[in-house]
Amino acid sequence: MPSKKGEIFAAAPVADKPLTAIAGIGPANAQRIQNHGIHDARNFQKDFIGQKNTRAFEDHLHNDFGIPRNHAHMAADNAADHFKRR
Repeated sequence: MPSKKGEIFAAAPVADKPLTAIAGIGPANAQRIQNHGIHDARNFQKDFIGQKNTRAFEDHLHNDFGIPRNHAHMAADNAADHFKRR
């Protein structure tokens, strides 16, 4: 079941939302992602599109950005849920 934060993110357009609007991404994880050149939710979604599937994106967040597995799972699911609603 998605978190409240995840539901809010998935229901609205990405626009200029900060990374911390994404379920599983708090200030520390946002900094990890920003260190790789992704500075907002729109670019996060573009990175998601570049992956093959939700699991591949979860692995990418965990292995490449150092996001803890449980947070990477939430963030990947939230990104996928956003596309299902479009």
